[in-house]
Amino acid sequence: MKVLVTGSSGLIGSAVCQFLAAKGHDPVTMDVRSSPIKDFSPRFHDVTNLEELRKAVKNIDGIIHLAAVSRVIDAQRDPALCHTVNVEGTKRILTALSELQDPPWFVYGSSREVYGEPKSIPVAETHPLKPINIYGDSKVEAEKLVTKACMRHNAAAIIFRYSSVYGSVYDHPTRVIPAFIQGALRGEALRVDCPEHVFDFTYVSDAAEATIMGMEALSEGKITGIETLNVSPGCSTSLKELVILVGEVTGKKTITFRGEKRSYDVSRYVGDVHKLAAVLGYSCKTDLKEGLTRLCSEYKMFFSAGCGPI
Repeated sequence: MKVLVTGSSGLIGSAVCQFLAAKGHDPVTMDVRSSPIKDFSPRFHDVTNLEELRKAVKNIDGIIHLAAVSRVIDAQRDPALCHTVNVEGTKRILTALSELQDPPWFVYGSSREVYGEPKSIPVAETHPLKPINIYGDSKVEAEKLVTKACMRHNAAAIIFRYSSVYGSVYDHPTRVIPAFIQGALRGEALRVDCPEHVFDFTYVSDAAEATIMGMEALSEGKITGIETLNVSPGCSTSLKELVILVGEVTGKKTITFRGEKRSYDVSRYVGDVHKLAAVLGYSCKTDLKEGLTRLCSEYKMFFSAGCGPI
């Protein structure tokens, strides 16, 4: 299959492209950034450029739309850019697809941030959407656009709500897991804003594999409407517990200092993943300690190759 992957150079996008190629598919890459993986350099670039999108969607079997301003703090710092990319970009992709005679299936990469502060955990897909930050707002708007467009054109779609994905040395270094592992390897004190905060960390290959399984279900006609699925292991880990695990996998004594809670940060999230298992027959495979161990080893090799200092 020929599959357009927007955000193909990103954390999840890079992994999705590798899965697609391994299965014999043709990932049509689209990203404003160069790819850390040579074989997946972007063929197209700007999701806000309608003319470029019209070229990108020609003869595709489906689209996996992952392009976004993907960090909560970046969205807070530049709300206009977040809206342009996350909302207007999605709107223009849907416009380009609507001009096709037979609109293809659609996978949209959303986020746990759409729920805001959950009433209780684990959080099911039916939980009210009450985001507390600009990034979450943009994802809710985009989800609505996808749902409305796919219903209008009778196109099948899956909205994946990913949770705290990690697992690449090319990820944003200030995200919590990359920051903790790199800081521990360097012997630096780790800033922990709220040790008691609890999250559901998802290894990137699990997020990508779930995405590919969703794509296959859509392409085989097993899903004909619109499904919304949480993607995570469904496991609770506090930041305090994460620091302990990072110390174990790095073999370093971890020193921490307390930062400050930001008003736009969600304090807890654990996903209810029963629907993911029921609809796709998929459960995340990678234990957090196993994923951290892999990432730590990759950082050590990355640094020893001269790609960055420990």
